[in-house]
Amino acid sequence: LGRVAAVPLLVATFYLDGWQGTVATTTIFIAASVTDWLDGYIARKMNLKSSFGAFLDPVADKLMVAATLVLLCTRPLDVGLFAQAPWLLPIPAIAIIGREITMSAVREWAASQDSKLLEAVAVNNLGKWKTATQMTALAILLATRDSRYKFN
Repeated sequence: LGRVAAVPLLVATFYLDGWQGTVATTTIFIAASVTDWLDGYIARKMNLKSSFGAFLDPVADKLMVAATLVLLCTRPLDVGLFAQAPWLLPIPAIAIIGREITMSAVREWAASQDSKLLEAVAVNNLGKWKTATQMTALAILLATRDSRYKFN
C-alpha cells in the first residue's frame, strides 16, 4: 500500500524545479524499489504470504514503473543523443509498459486454465533480475534527468 501511495508523491516531486525535485523523486523511487525487494525477502524468509499481497505487489510495481516511464517521457532528456532522437525514451517505455500489460493478461488467462499452464508463466528468478535491472535503470534516469542542475 505504501508503494501505491508513493506514486502521487513521485508525480508531485517530479515537476518540482531544481535539484531538490530530482533528489526527492529519485529518493522516493529508490525507497519504493528497496521496500519492494525487502517486502518480498521478508515474506519468503518468514513464510508470510497472502493472496492480497500476491495481488497488490505486482500492481504496485507496475504502477510505479509505468508512472515513472510516463513522467520521464513528459520531460525528455535534452542532452546528447536524446536531444537528437526524442523517440529514444517513448519507444522503450511503450515496450516495457506493453510487456507488463501482456504478462499480466497471460498470467490471468493461465490462472483460468490449469495449474501446469500457470506454472509455465509464474514469476521466476529471471523476472526478479528483470525487475532489479529495470528499477536500477529508472533510478539512474530519474537521478540524471535534468542536465541543467549539476551536483557540485
